[in-house]
Amino acid sequence: MTKTGYINAAFRSSRNNETYLFINDKYVLLDYAPGTSNDKVLYGPTPVRDG
Repeated sequence: MTKTGYINAAFRSSRNNETYLFINDKYVLLDYAPGTSNDKVLYGPTPVRDG
């Protein structure tokens, strides 16, 4: 992923406080904590074709 990249799409996971973020041809699975800055990447970035 690039520093100047933009999020193309985001989808909430079926699990609590998890979301998928898609940037160009890659994605990450993010664990977020509402109201805090304790977000962390659970998986990725990885190419969509490998997901």
